[in-house]
Amino acid sequence: MKKLSTHIPADFPSVDELYSIYGKRVRSNYPMPLPQAGDGLVDLTIRYDGIVPKTEDRSPNTMYRTWQKEGKSWHLRIYNQYGHTNEFSFSGDGTDIRATQSWPEWRDTLFNLMNVVMASAASIQGDNILHASSLVRHDKALLITGISGAGKSSLSAAFAANGFSVHSDDIALIQNDNDGNPVVMPGYPRIKVKPGITKYVENLNGANLIPLTVDSDALRAVEKLNGLNQGIEDAEKWLTAGELPGGFYDSPAPVHAILILDERREDISVPVVTEMKNAQAVMGLVEHIYGREWLNLPGQKSLEFCIQLASRLPVYRVNLPDNLHLLPASADLLYREIMG
Repeated sequence: MKKLSTHIPADFPSVDELYSIYGKRVRSNYPMPLPQAGDGLVDLTIRYDGIVPKTEDRSPNTMYRTWQKEGKSWHLRIYNQYGHTNEFSFSGDGTDIRATQSWPEWRDTLFNLMNVVMASAASIQGDNILHASSLVRHDKALLITGISGAGKSSLSAAFAANGFSVHSDDIALIQNDNDGNPVVMPGYPRIKVKPGITKYVENLNGANLIPLTVDSDALRAVEKLNGLNQGIEDAEKWLTAGELPGGFYDSPAPVHAILILDERREDISVPVVTEMKNAQAVMGLVEHIYGREWLNLPGQKSLEFCIQLASRLPVYRVNLPDNLHLLPASADLLYREIMG
């Protein structure tokens, strides 16, 4: 493949920082809103190589990604229909990442970098990850996963507004403590919300929201990906932990329970909660392994991970009411029923 010329944007504030995210110590020249890590061994190095020319490849589906092995390296490419790409090259062992983009705003790499890129690197390194958000109360983590559109980000925001600490958004990297109990690693101090949710949750009303991307083309792509047609201002945005009562929980936390959200229901006014039997829980968790359909993960390893989780933790299937006015009450009921 022909190597494209790159240039570093004039306003790019190149750094040399050691960050902590998902239990990894990350050295990066790309500034990220992460806790600083102390001295010690580096688990992962990120190098931002700058901006490349716009590609002629355009996605008919708004945004799509490819994941390929080329020689000893892995390559993640994210395309949108405006001809822009974000490319990340991984060393074979997942300890080194090189990043380029064609979007003119260097900040538009941040969202991918802290989410899908870090999860991909951790998967190459052999870590087990659920596509789940983690929130912490009384030093115990509640994991929320589920099908698309079931209300995962909305429920996470409602929990955070109700005193839970933000812990990790969409990526639950899980390790075992010395007794074999599952422990989830901290992510970054932000969660994604749709701006419309804030008017239904008292502590979020008036909160300062940060766009996931800066460039207008990128914003339009995110908007369409979320099925929104009311303008860029309605696209999913970041809510910082500093805006929330519980702030950010920056330490590993033992997992208390896992919620698997199923379809919302119009015929209920309170959440329907069903504790899943062991075999059901295992198969439900397998469905929500991060990158299960595209990261070429070993199936047996993922199955064994889910068997271990289901043997140690309660796993609940949850249907939420299809009524955002009931969201705060639903979060409160779930807290009292599962963690109270």
